[in-house]
Amino acid sequence: MTTTQPKPYRIVLEGIDGVGKSTLVRALRDGLEPERSVLTETMAPVTLDLFRAYGRDVHGAPQAYWSAVSRRTKTQVFLTEGVVRAAYLADAYGAYDVVLHDRWWQTFQAYSEPEDFDDRCAFLRDALPDVDLVLYLRGDVEACAARLVADDDWLVREVGADSIVAFLQRLQDRYDALFADHPDTAVVDAGVGGPDAVAEAVLAEICRRLPASRGAAERPSVPTRFAHPDPRDVVAVLLQDPVTNDREFFDYLRSRFPDHRQGPVEKL
Repeated sequence: MTTTQPKPYRIVLEGIDGVGKSTLVRALRDGLEPERSVLTETMAPVTLDLFRAYGRDVHGAPQAYWSAVSRRTKTQVFLTEGVVRAAYLADAYGAYDVVLHDRWWQTFQAYSEPEDFDDRCAFLRDALPDVDLVLYLRGDVEACAARLVADDDWLVREVGADSIVAFLQRLQDRYDALFADHPDTAVVDAGVGGPDAVAEAVLAEICRRLPASRGAAERPSVPTRFAHPDPRDVVAVLLQDPVTNDREFFDYLRSRFPDHRQGPVEKL
C-alpha cells in the first residue's frame, strides 16, 4: 500500500522591499518551532545563482544579469524554479509541518510590466503548489525606502537613491491591485507597534488557522539543511521554452549544463 506524505501548511509573506518580511519570517519560525517543524524558504536560490554566474562569466559582474536579461525571462525563470522545486522535493517538504515562503509569485508579477507577465508566466504561476495563507505586509513606503538606503541595499544601487521611493510606491500599488479581494489573504499593517507587536499579532492569527500538530513523536525527522533542486533539473525545464530575445542567456545555460536532464516536470 502506498502512503502519501502529509502536506505542509504553506504560508506566504509578500510586500515591498524593506517592509520587514525577512524579519517577520524569522520571528514566526522562532514562535512556531517549539511545537512544529518549520522550513523557511526564499524562491529561486538556484536560478539566482545561475543568473549571477551568467552575469559574471559573460558580462563581467554578477549583478550584470539584472540589465542583461529581460524582465520577462527573469520572471519565467524564477517561477520555473518554484514549480521544479515542488515537484522534485515533494517528499522533503512532507517532513515539515509549516513552510514559510519569503515571497511568492506575486513578487514577480508586481516587478513585471503587464506585457511581461504573459501566458507562459500565468501557466507557471498556476502550476505552483497551493498555499494556505498569504500575509501581505503593507508598510509606509518612505520608511521602507529609508531602511534600504541605510542598508545600501542592492535595489537602491540599481534604481538610484533619488528614485527608490517612487519605485517602491509603484510596487506597492501593484501589490494592492494583486491582493484586492484575493482569497486566503490577510493584510498586515507592518507599521503599527513595531516588529515585535506585528509578529505577535501575526503568530496568533496563524496559530488560530493551523491544523492540529502531528506531535513531536510522530513528526518525521527534519534534514538540517533543506536540499535545493539540482540545477540540471531546472535548466531542463527552462530550455523547453526559451525566450528568443534572451538567447545569449539560454545559450550560456546550454554550454554550462550540456547534460541537462528531463524529470517529473517534463510536461512543462
